[in-house]
Amino acid sequence: MLEASEKETCIVTQIVQNELLDVIGLWHEDMRYDRDEYIKIHSENVEKDLRNQFEKVLPLKATTYNMPYDYKSIMHYDATAFTKNGDITMETLNPEFQDIIGESKDATSDYRKVCEIYSCDMCMGESFDTDGDLINKKIEASEVEENEKEITKIIKESVLTFDLT
Repeated sequence: MLEASEKETCIVTQIVQNELLDVIGLWHEDMRYDRDEYIKIHSENVEKDLRNQFEKVLPLKATTYNMPYDYKSIMHYDATAFTKNGDITMETLNPEFQDIIGESKDATSDYRKVCEIYSCDMCMGESFDTDGDLINKKIEASEVEENEKEITKIIKESVLTFDLT
């Protein structure tokens, strides 16, 4: 029987955000056609049935929206994603970013890509620096934080878990 409860759940805000961005139309950073300039895939450590998670998407099928590779993207798996043996499946070519991938704490480029996909009037025409970070925000940071808190609250309140007792 499914019940709402305070028990732990497999539904995590970061995973929900990632899946929603999949639905909206974003591709994972590690699937970009130019990803080999930023990360090395250790396919020998990847579960055989999940190797398709690391297939590159050709530019004809997906665009980067002229955004630089984003190690901090919600759409970037962590270093051991889909591992079969606990070893890393992705290694950043710049070691400074190894512990950053999969953290998903800064999603400015994801935000910009969604705006590009849907020609969003709220953010079109804003200024971005070469790292994809907003310079001139039309939406106040407090509004984004408040919306994020509200979304997290709604997700936590509506999560259904299996009660195995």
